[in-house]
Amino acid sequence: MNSKFTTFILCAATFLSACGITGQYKTTTSEQTTSQTTAQTTASAQTTAVENTTSVSIPDFSNEITVNSPDEFFSLLTDARDNLIPIFKLKINNYNNTDYDIQKFEKGKYSITSQGEQWGSTAYMTYTFSFDDSFAIAAAIDDPSLETRLEPESLETISALKQIKSQIVNDSMTDYQKELAIHDYIVKNYSYDTVAASSGNIPDNATSISHFLSSKKGVCEAYAYTFKALCSLCGIECHIVTGSMDGTGHAWDLVRLDGSYYHVDPTSDDPVPDIPEHSFYTYFNLNDAEIAKTHIPENKVYKCNDMKYNYFVYNNLIIRDSAGFVSFIENAVSQ
Repeated sequence: MNSKFTTFILCAATFLSACGITGQYKTTTSEQTTSQTTAQTTASAQTTAVENTTSVSIPDFSNEITVNSPDEFFSLLTDARDNLIPIFKLKINNYNNTDYDIQKFEKGKYSITSQGEQWGSTAYMTYTFSFDDSFAIAAAIDDPSLETRLEPESLETISALKQIKSQIVNDSMTDYQKELAIHDYIVKNYSYDTVAASSGNIPDNATSISHFLSSKKGVCEAYAYTFKALCSLCGIECHIVTGSMDGTGHAWDLVRLDGSYYHVDPTSDDPVPDIPEHSFYTYFNLNDAEIAKTHIPENKVYKCNDMKYNYFVYNNLIIRDSAGFVSFIENAVSQ
């Protein structure tokens, strides 16, 4: 399967070139993602609207909370992060800098700081979260009750995303068709910001959903978070994956269709230089074996073993021999 899949990609690239369609995959950019781990791939940080079927109570962060163990401490940090709590106070018994080091907390598109004082073995600490707009928007789409904690610009972005969704999908579509429509909309209407990616210090707005929608360009995190946001609005489970592509920091998505997970990388399916209204499908719904040829996730939370909804498999576009290639060219030219 692997050799046949690779052969098709090479053949298809040859065909595109013969037709005057040129471009290159973004496999050697100097982009570095701001997310350091796959925190967003865990169910705790980015559980989709599909799974929000039960109400889970959270601690009352408006009052000081007493903590008696490191496990309880990190659980509270997770609750605060997932619910976009900007600031809260903890009374920590038997405190020490090693067990309660916030640097041990999952890295992601947010920052956390602390300040306080220690009396004997008890510490009285104030913790402050600062959330990137893409993280906050994704969280609020998954849990609309969090919209009250968003900035006005982020609320406007959610409205814009809902409008996009209404324009590109409808209720008669299957989840595969919706995912494909989202992928194509992003790839065909937005471009990869090569200037920001090669700057050595990617500006925050290059990774932002809000800036991506307004400027029509961004880097991999902007692509991945916009794709996730639109999938979530369509009821499709989707998670952000961070890791590397050809040795360079990168972010992409993981979707669930009919109970199976697939890798999808809209950034790498967008030609560079940009070709308006054109999309590649090289990275549309791959299993772990295929994505591993170029991508390395930092933490494999979900296994992707299926290729049923891979673009080329699903559309019967796998070329198995020379006769099949000739037939593919003839059919493409005739259309």
